[in-house]
Amino acid sequence: WHGPRGGLRPKPAEKRSVKHSAASVVKPPAEPPWIARRVPSASPRPARYCTAGITPMPMDLTAMQIGSNIPPIALPATPAMDVWGDAKMLQTYDMALFSCECSEQSGTKGGGFGAPAYGVVTDYLNSGGRLLTTDFQYVWYKFSPDPMIGETVSGSSTTGIGVIPGAAPIAGSPITLDTTLTPAKALADWLKVVFPSGTYAQVTPDVTFANITSLDSEPVTWGSSPNSSATSVTGPRIFSLNTPVGVASPKQCGQGIHIDAHVESYGTTDVVGCTAASAEGGSSLCYPSTCTTPLTEGEAMFAFYFFQLSACIP
Repeated sequence: WHGPRGGLRPKPAEKRSVKHSAASVVKPPAEPPWIARRVPSASPRPARYCTAGITPMPMDLTAMQIGSNIPPIALPATPAMDVWGDAKMLQTYDMALFSCECSEQSGTKGGGFGAPAYGVVTDYLNSGGRLLTTDFQYVWYKFSPDPMIGETVSGSSTTGIGVIPGAAPIAGSPITLDTTLTPAKALADWLKVVFPSGTYAQVTPDVTFANITSLDSEPVTWGSSPNSSATSVTGPRIFSLNTPVGVASPKQCGQGIHIDAHVESYGTTDVVGCTAASAEGGSSLCYPSTCTTPLTEGEAMFAFYFFQLSACIP
């Protein structure tokens, strides 16, 4: 569902309404992962309060399963750099979902530390964009050129928001939600209704990582788990960051949410575009045939953050 956008997003300090013309109903592109384009409202409202609908957007992430580590499949796709490397293009979207690419994949971003794409995404967040990332997409924080967010020295684990060693070491499970936070409690309450036999405020994704070992006071940690199965020392597994960092809350219109986990297990199944020849077990294990499998707690948690990402910032 595509609707015209009323110009670029205003600077955080500005206050103005965005008017939209009537939306046209078009057939969305078929290639995931997903980026949300604004669904225009019937009446004008400030840009930070506009609702968003989930719409597919082609990108060069050929491992087409959100939050999963799978071998690439040769499918036609628009290069991801056409989105996260293009400030004008990225600014046309209210929400962006960047799925794990199985490694830091500097090649899809024009390089590592210091590459311009990290500045594009930082500017997007600082101007009111919303970003949901998983696992290796921590790079948008670690390599951000904003010293309030990213590292200032290449190769350092210390960043403006905390310690991010990266490299996807396996963390302990489950993830325990911090129910002293109102939205995290809402997630815990909802999961208990949907999965009554589950342990309250605990979620066990198929794989949990310890890319981030500690965070400063600016990010909000939603959930934590042990940094490994051999230690009781915990680290953040889900966090949100309101942007621009370091300014008063009324001027923070952007938000990033990171989930340091895969909600699906490793393998070559449940993949968009896979065939009997490429999937373990044949085409019956290719999307959408696998939609008959029950929803997991990890998948439900991931879906929750689709909605949380579009919520107003307090």
